[in-house]
Formats: sequence, C-alpha cells, structure tokens
Amino acid sequence: GRLETTWTVLRKFGYDNDIKLSEDLIPSSSYRRGPDQSVELTNDAIDFLKGIFELFDGDNDGALRPQEIEDIFSTAPECPWNEAPYKDAAEKTALGGLSLDGFLSL
Repeated sequence: GRLETTWTVLRKFGYDNDIKLSEDLIPSSSYRRGPDQSVELTNDAIDFLKGIFELFDGDNDGALRPQEIEDIFSTAPECPWNEAPYKDAAEKTALGGLSLDGFLSL
C-alpha cells in the first residue's frame, strides 16, 4: 500500500514518470492513426473507467468535482488533464463538475 511500491511496479512493467510505456514496448506504428480516424474504447475499458468514476464520485451526484479529480491522480506525479490539449477539453456541469461522458472522453 505504499506509494513507492506502486511506482516500483509501474517501472517494472515499463512505465515512466508520465505513466507512459517505453517506446520499445509499443512501437509507434502499432497505434498510429490518420487525421480522419478515431479510436474507440472496448466495453471492458468503458466498464473499468465507469467503475473508477463511481469510486471517486464521493457525493454520488454524477459528476466529479475538481477535488475528486485530484483524488484520482493523487498517486501520480501530476494530473495529465491540467495541460493542453486536455485542459478545458471536456464539458463541465453548471457547478463545474465533470460528467461521466466528459470523464470518458478525456
């Protein structure tokens, strides 16, 4: 349960401080897409992300508040959604929360 253990395991499997896999583990040609192509998540990936959303939606209002988003990335070096192209890329609720659809799109 220690943070150091989590990072040791991630590094063992080839992840760096940005939680990205080493280039030699996934050749860039295997996931390159053209400008007219899109990428879709599998049903298993969507179910997994929905579970993460529900786990961190502490007040069960169907939206993640900024603090709840920070909690998701609390064990990461930083939140990847704080910079372009992700910052302000998803629609927020009237109270500034991130809906499930917005979460999945990010």
